[in-house]
Amino acid sequence: MKEKVYRAALIGCGQIGACFDWPDSKNIITHAKAYFRHPRTRLVGVMDIEADAAKMAGEKWRCNSYNDIDTLFDEEQPEIISICAPDEYHYEYLMDVIRFRPKAAIAEKPLTKEVESSRRIIAEYAKAELPLFVNYSRRYDETVQEVKGMIDKGEFGRILHVSIKYTKGILHNGSHAVDIANYLFGDILSVETLSGICNHNESDPTLSAYLSYEKCRDVFLMACDAQSYSVFELDILGQKKRIYFDEFGWKYTEYVVEDSSLYHGYRELCRGEHRNTGLGTAMMNLIKNVVNHLERKEEILCMGKDALRAQEICGDLLKSYLEKRKDA
Repeated sequence: MKEKVYRAALIGCGQIGACFDWPDSKNIITHAKAYFRHPRTRLVGVMDIEADAAKMAGEKWRCNSYNDIDTLFDEEQPEIISICAPDEYHYEYLMDVIRFRPKAAIAEKPLTKEVESSRRIIAEYAKAELPLFVNYSRRYDETVQEVKGMIDKGEFGRILHVSIKYTKGILHNGSHAVDIANYLFGDILSVETLSGICNHNESDPTLSAYLSYEKCRDVFLMACDAQSYSVFELDILGQKKRIYFDEFGWKYTEYVVEDSSLYHGYRELCRGEHRNTGLGTAMMNLIKNVVNHLERKEEILCMGKDALRAQEICGDLLKSYLEKRKDA
């Protein structure tokens, strides 16, 4: 029996939606490329309120282009829809999508810009029995999944210290850092904002913060200056090994504990395996998760409630930062 191919479309033809890669490029970074390459999906349409952006994306990905959501759904009847518009439009489009009754929806992070808006989205999607996926992409990186397995099995021993460097806002990109900490280290115990940089968006400063988790009491978010360069790095130090993700999470290095060859009686970290991560196929894994959920109820790896949990923590950090500024 021939396998079903799902009709897919996206709203928002910017970088993560359609522009970061090409049909013949090696990695799969955009929603368009994942739909284009996955054997069980067909990209039937793209939509953007900017006519030129929609037209260029349609030509690039060999599908029809639209400038409004009604025409997109009327003409193409997509079964899977991705919301890749700027953050401030997520709520509007996510609410609007419900009336068209697709089989699944994917939202770019953050889910919305306001906690209460995200809570309403989650409630409305549950009421409509519409599966909602959120693209916190590192959850879909198989290397990150391997590291979670190592932590859960105790291969690190006790987690001593974690640091995550990031740029461009505590919600916009910092929520990636918070979400991966949530994914790896269990229940959060406390948060404290340390300082902030306001060079991305006045309403979304980039915050340095201290977070304490069930599986690691010392997790530090380190705000970096996006005007110099963009960065995302994750460094996990355990009793038995260290894992380091750099180059935006595209490279993985493992360090093992050995006796020092120079200093008798000391132990040191020695570099071991160094390789690419699975970030280049994370978007494809997201689409696989959607298809597998629709066909056999595979667990959603990053759902609305996961995104809300990260957003609530980011909101607590922002509130703490604003209170400290007021008292200063």
